[in-house]
Amino acid sequence: MTSSYWKANLRGHRGLAATVGVWFVLTSLAGAILLFRTSQPLPADGRAMQAASQTMLPIDDMLRRAAALHPELQLYRLLLPRAPQEPAWAKYWVAGNEELVVCLNAQDAEPCGERLSDSGILATVSAWHGGSFWGRLGARCLGVLAALALVLMLLGLRLERRFGAQSWRDRLWPQRHLRGLRFLRNLHRVVAVWACLPLTLMILGGLTLEFPRTALATLQTVLMAPPDVIKQAGPPGPVAPGAAVAMARAMLPGWNVDFIDIPPAGAPKPYYGIRLLPEDRSQVEIPAFVTIDRRNGSTEAIMPGPAEITRAWIRALHRGEVFGPSYRVILVLLGLSPAVLAGLGWSMARRRRRNQQG
Repeated sequence: MTSSYWKANLRGHRGLAATVGVWFVLTSLAGAILLFRTSQPLPADGRAMQAASQTMLPIDDMLRRAAALHPELQLYRLLLPRAPQEPAWAKYWVAGNEELVVCLNAQDAEPCGERLSDSGILATVSAWHGGSFWGRLGARCLGVLAALALVLMLLGLRLERRFGAQSWRDRLWPQRHLRGLRFLRNLHRVVAVWACLPLTLMILGGLTLEFPRTALATLQTVLMAPPDVIKQAGPPGPVAPGAAVAMARAMLPGWNVDFIDIPPAGAPKPYYGIRLLPEDRSQVEIPAFVTIDRRNGSTEAIMPGPAEITRAWIRALHRGEVFGPSYRVILVLLGLSPAVLAGLGWSMARRRRRNQQG
């Protein structure tokens, strides 16, 4: 290939680094911060949580009491306890995408703590990383920027292969005898070689979470594994939330109900959404979903297949929910690597201009 081709590659890499690279650095740093975000609020009174017994309040009564706590808000989800001494959690829509989470004693539905969803700096960090920072076009903007970030890394790897070290030892470890601009170039290449493949996987994992339906359909096509859907008719007449949970448990024995979504009054599709987890849960949560029509009890269960299992593992790996704190530390280092590459690239540009002026 001609020298003009490689010069174009270099200009493209530098141009993307100066534009898309800024977003890439901030998004990676945001992901590193979110790895240690608390997923659930802590109860204000730990004694109230410990007082919960094995006899849980009926779900219909718990929902009525939860709705009475904040009648001005829409109660949309109730998370059931996973163990006898754990609390239940009620979630309410407040405004926009903000929600109020209330901890409830499972025995009498008395509140034992509440808080709003992420607010302030943490909300901004989460919105930036997830794409909602950009409003309605957030998902599309995130997809375009992620694709350009992949092009940025691809151009960098092509340049490394063309002008970098010839041996793998020199590519994987910095050369100590170098100084000045040559040392910065060498260190930039080494960090890029170590980080590019994991960063590519993290970007693809993030796109899987941002476009869940498209990702699931793609996985089902690639793995040739359509979802396993079970349907059955329900009892005549309307179905209460407690009856819907009982129907889901009877339909899927050996599964525990994780939460139930409550359709708002007047919804055009008044379906209960119920998420279930197997009793013998593995390190990664692989749920089944049951939808029940509130009007007539018609039920549809979607069982996890190879595509759903793959997506669950992608989600867990991307969010650092597996392999303990050591894996999270690795993800934090990975999240810092774009900032290191950007700093080295800026230092190289500054050193290069200084040498040209000198």
